[in-house]
Amino acid sequence: MKSHAGYTGSWFLATPTHLQYTLSNKDYSLKLKHRLALSIFRVTRTASVAVKCSCGADLDEFGYHLLTCWKDGNPERTRLHNDMRDEVAAFCQACGFHSVDTENGVDHDSARRGDIVVPNWNERGGDLWLDVITASPHRKELVGFAAMLPGLAARKAEDQKDEKYRDVVLTSTPRATFIPLVLELGGTWGDRASDFFREAGRRKGGSRSEKATFLSYWLRRFSVRFAAGVATVLTRRYGRFAGRVDEGGVEFASFFAELDSAAGAAPDDLRRGGL
Repeated sequence: MKSHAGYTGSWFLATPTHLQYTLSNKDYSLKLKHRLALSIFRVTRTASVAVKCSCGADLDEFGYHLLTCWKDGNPERTRLHNDMRDEVAAFCQACGFHSVDTENGVDHDSARRGDIVVPNWNERGGDLWLDVITASPHRKELVGFAAMLPGLAARKAEDQKDEKYRDVVLTSTPRATFIPLVLELGGTWGDRASDFFREAGRRKGGSRSEKATFLSYWLRRFSVRFAAGVATVLTRRYGRFAGRVDEGGVEFASFFAELDSAAGAAPDDLRRGGL
């Protein structure tokens, strides 16, 4: 619950205004269960049969493994990252920053890339390099501490990205500014991201109330888009793995009954590739 503080729960009360920022009834129900750490996927197992990830591990009923495993490359979570990258780029453009670009090469030799580049950001004339990261507080080595310290996963990811980009930033001419924008899967932005959003809003200008309204709108928009994205990751990955039924048979009664799908089959909207 601590990882869902502040604007992270804005999706819960947001009024749908656009298809892209609307949660379906099923996604809304699933994300609510995820927020409350309730069981999402109820799998009835025989003594020897379980729903397994491509890595061979049993899936848990909360969906934590679905979000954190990268054995198959986790294309659904990569899409979630790209969606949030595009949202941040749109935020930068709304702030009036010119020539905002995405996925520019930062260092071709090391294959390190920044997700978003904003030209002429600092007093030296250097660019701003933004790197969007989705971090999970549910990883085994973090979950115990993350339950007590909200934002812990974000801080660790920030430190790792700073270390990765340090030499590239120091040798850039003119010296660039690098900011890791970490978003925990619970919806919490890291401290560096929060500071950047406030600074960007300040540079946009306007009265105090105008700046507060502008920032509030975008943080709520981020929250809705991210909540829908997390729900999509969970449903698509579970639908894919649950379709692999062993000879012993596996019953997915509770979850798939809600989705009006046969046990062991991905729901229609997943097969069509929709949300």
